[in-house]
Amino acid sequence: MRPNPAKRLQPVIEQAKKLEQEAAAQLAQCQRELSQQQAQQTALLRYQLGYQQQWQQLGRQGQSAQTLQDFRRFLEQLQSALDAQQKRIEHSQQQVQSAQNHWQQQHSRSEALLKLQSRYQALAQQQENQREQRLQDEWAQRRQGFSLQDASSPAHPDSVY
Repeated sequence: MRPNPAKRLQPVIEQAKKLEQEAAAQLAQCQRELSQQQAQQTALLRYQLGYQQQWQQLGRQGQSAQTLQDFRRFLEQLQSALDAQQKRIEHSQQQVQSAQNHWQQQHSRSEALLKLQSRYQALAQQQENQREQRLQDEWAQRRQGFSLQDASSPAHPDSVY
């Protein structure tokens, strides 16, 4: 008897599931990284807002031009940091998208293999049912054949002669 294709497919399915889980873990890591980058950006924005308010307050208080210039340079550095942070976020978003696409491919492959295995199992069950039906039909024909032979032969073997 041939090996069941559904059973032969099991190691392939297990490997596909493993790859899918690895892709899911990578996606989760990329999402965490993006979340951290966004939190860093939020912190920088708050920091910038606080310094802008201080700069405006110092301007109203009549601080020296040097102090105001130092604050302005610092705010420019903060803006540069925010611009760089935005680029990191965009890079992280691309990585999330790439990881999501990779996971989707692995998931689709796993699902397709499971569907194929299910079809193989259904086919094997159908073949087994057909085999059992043939055996029952043969048994019924043999039994009917024996019944016909019994009806054509005498009731007692002694009564033949």
